[in-house]
Amino acid sequence: MTGAFRTAVAFAAGVGVACLPPLAADRTSADWIAAAHAWWQPTRPASDVILVLLDRRTLAHPAFAGRPRAAWGEPLAQLMESLLDAGVDVLALDVVLPRDDAPALMRVIRRGARDGKLVLGMVAGAAGAAPARAQLVAAGGTRVLAAVNLELDASGRVRTLSQVNGGLPTIGAAMATRAGASAAGVARLLRGALPTLTAWSAADVLDCKTPARLVDAFVDRVVLIGAWLPHEDRHASVLGRLPDAARKLATGTCNGAATTLAFGGDAPGVLLHGLAADHWLHRTALVRLPRAVEVALMAVGALAGAYAHRDRRRWLLVAILLVAWTAVAIGAAQTWLLPWLAVCAALLTAAAAAVALRTAWYARRLAATVPHAFRATPDATQTRTVTACFIDIESFTAATEAIGNPAHVAEELAACLHHLSKIVERNHGFVDKYLGDGLLALFGVDGGDGRADSVAAALACLDACTDGRLRFGGRPLSLRIGLAAGPARVGTLHAGERLHFTAVGDPINVAARLEQLNRALGTRGLADASVAAGVPDAVWRDLGEHALRGRRANVRVFELTRSATRL
Repeated sequence: MTGAFRTAVAFAAGVGVACLPPLAADRTSADWIAAAHAWWQPTRPASDVILVLLDRRTLAHPAFAGRPRAAWGEPLAQLMESLLDAGVDVLALDVVLPRDDAPALMRVIRRGARDGKLVLGMVAGAAGAAPARAQLVAAGGTRVLAAVNLELDASGRVRTLSQVNGGLPTIGAAMATRAGASAAGVARLLRGALPTLTAWSAADVLDCKTPARLVDAFVDRVVLIGAWLPHEDRHASVLGRLPDAARKLATGTCNGAATTLAFGGDAPGVLLHGLAADHWLHRTALVRLPRAVEVALMAVGALAGAYAHRDRRRWLLVAILLVAWTAVAIGAAQTWLLPWLAVCAALLTAAAAAVALRTAWYARRLAATVPHAFRATPDATQTRTVTACFIDIESFTAATEAIGNPAHVAEELAACLHHLSKIVERNHGFVDKYLGDGLLALFGVDGGDGRADSVAAALACLDACTDGRLRFGGRPLSLRIGLAAGPARVGTLHAGERLHFTAVGDPINVAARLEQLNRALGTRGLADASVAAGVPDAVWRDLGEHALRGRRANVRVFELTRSATRL
């Protein structure tokens, strides 16, 4: 598996994940970025929308106390009259009274409709609640009606508010239209820091004996009357993701005292409609990049992740770019809908895929360094009868000097060792390690004692030198080989954090000394008595006993001749 192939696969995985629907820019990404914008830029723009709340204080007010909802018409008429007298620009009622036809209510509805300021809420749909017929007659028809329905997303939260619901304009859109704005697109609730809506308790409006104060507070404003009660008209929304400081409303009173009113993720409907009206009154719709541009940004992120996974300096550069991209996305959260999350997902997925592919490639290559018998339990060690084979290139130092260029030396040496390794593997051997200009091979690790296989491999290596298939420095290669068989401890050797599969025992030491003994005896392949006795079909020449450096007892040595019968 080449590096280019891993990069291509990681790139494709990054772009593929980024294009999944849950990461679409108009959903999760917009929410996260907008919430971050609220933390980063806490300044909240002022709004012309004022909420007049029918809260607990209002229900305890003498005008409302003891009245069932069906008889709210008269106190609501008094409240609406005070607001119209204060010069409001738009007056919307997010309270549906299906059976109330109080004369005072009819008069104020007629007044508001005549001045083009009134919006009456109703629940759109076949079973929805609508204002009493008498109220519609007083308003001069259904043109004052607006839907108070709210739509939930797949997670069960209110995320956006549409212009139309059930064939009627929604109450927020109707309020904006009455105020002379164009209700275009959908109103997104989570758009950075929320505007500074002002909330009045209806009780404070009713008790205010200073008309000038009401005029100062409400003149030319868009006013929405609705319930703010613990268990009425509450809706789960994405506003719960905002920081606490952003989930507060400024409150107004007749005497000018100001406090704050907090809300959570289960926001009252009157607040959601007020935010929608503010959106259409003061803000332009989020501008979304063309899909081709979004995909291009995802592709850039995926490409960066695919290339950065193996270089710390590249990771640092990508981290800087990611921070810069996040800052741009947060800063533009009020105007541009950037695919922030999708680009981040593309980068991280591509990087993870590249790391996984690279790890799998190394794991596969590492598995090739462990014999089949040990791959199921790579940490196991066993005592086995094995045959060790040391192979060394003769006159390597002189040939290296003749070649001169270290790069050419490395290339030719790698080619020679590769050829020798293939011969070992074809004869059921296992290359334990490369030793500079030679290698150590083990036979019998996967079963048997490996003596016949080791002799066959040694003969094949010597034949490859004779017929010129192995060359080094432009000249035929010459090898020295040592073979020894016996019991050895085979398995993974732990040296600190490093792991290496090898064999430890007397035959490995004897094979190394026999390979060196070739130089003194002028031979090419030497074996101990155990190997010679185990392969009687080979042609051996008994060279007698010899002392090997480091051993007290002499070793009987046999030369493996190249004229041996094929095994």
